[in-house]
Amino acid sequence: MIDALQKELTETKEALADRLDALQIKYEESLSINEVLRKKNAALSSTRRDIKNFLASTDLASVFISDDFKIKLFTPAAERLLNINSYNLAIPLDKNPCSFIDLATLDEAKLVLKSLQPREKEIEVNGRWFLQKILPYRSEKNVENGVVLTFHDI
Repeated sequence: MIDALQKELTETKEALADRLDALQIKYEESLSINEVLRKKNAALSSTRRDIKNFLASTDLASVFISDDFKIKLFTPAAERLLNINSYNLAIPLDKNPCSFIDLATLDEAKLVLKSLQPREKEIEVNGRWFLQKILPYRSEKNVENGVVLTFHDI
């Protein structure tokens, strides 16, 4: 009886040791994956900072609009020129209190998204004249994913 219990105990210890080894391997794999993800995250953060600095340094007023016509992103120049802020994000443009996007601009943005043909017109904002361009926005998979409005001082 004692021999049987010792044998069962030995088998249980071996099984637990095998499970412990398997868990150790999984733990080491997860550490390795976490390191890869940490490096990718750091690279993405660096790229995001680079893009943010680039957009700020160009001083080009740009507004990125999603395919469901909500503001996704805007440059610092757009924030200053058009008096928009984070409150304007994710609100449908037809309900958004942005003075620069009227129903005609919204209709043109819809046309650009449908036709994929850029449009432009001269507009006045705060007593200054700008060339407003509406361009299709393509995702990394080359799928239309909204439009970009840019305002060039003329």
